[in-house]
Amino acid sequence: MNRLVIVIAASVSAASCVLGPNYRRPAVAVPAAFRDTTATTAQASSRSLTDLSWFDLFKDDTLTELVRVALAQNFDLRIAAERVLQARERFGIARADRLPFVVGSAGASENRVSEVGARPLPPGFGPDISDFQAGFALAWELDVWGRIRRLNEAARAQYLATEEARRAVITTLIADVTDAYFSLQTLDRQLAIAQRTRDVAADGLRLTQLRRERGANELGQRVVLEQIEPVQVCQ
Repeated sequence: MNRLVIVIAASVSAASCVLGPNYRRPAVAVPAAFRDTTATTAQASSRSLTDLSWFDLFKDDTLTELVRVALAQNFDLRIAAERVLQARERFGIARADRLPFVVGSAGASENRVSEVGARPLPPGFGPDISDFQAGFALAWELDVWGRIRRLNEAARAQYLATEEARRAVITTLIADVTDAYFSLQTLDRQLAIAQRTRDVAADGLRLTQLRRERGANELGQRVVLEQIEPVQVCQ
């Protein structure tokens, strides 16, 4: 009886000694709200900017098409997606280690013994010998120290981290394409303003030449100014 109690106590104490401590999420001090809480009721009832998708925010067909092509043909995103699949498969393998392991085997052989030799075959035995074998094995590792459990948790955490990394790649890619698109739009607008400024300077030069050729009296200035079309620099 005393030996049975000792064995049970040793088993319970061994099962309680798990490999490594349980994971606990660290406490991070975050604000209760990320927006201004003093907004009016009308503003509070309106839809938040963070709830809008990027294509609903900009509503630009050209930008939407550029982002769609980038998401479909970007190699970094493809690599991130493949890593997610690999992490998911490793997670499945780690989970399978908690189940019993069954191995089966089968074999057959056909042999022929020479009838001519120093030792003749016994009566009733032919030269052909057939051999068939079959077997299986069952193994199951008791997770006493928590090794398989910790490997399962690590594989799951790695899978979730890889999925978040893929989402981060998508967010970064959309941000880079959007930033490059608006930078190009800004450069195009600056080029248009520079061209209009050049046109204004050209008209000013033409006005100066006309005043030199026709005189700078007040009547002539009015006639010349009426003949020149006004140029709008920018909106």
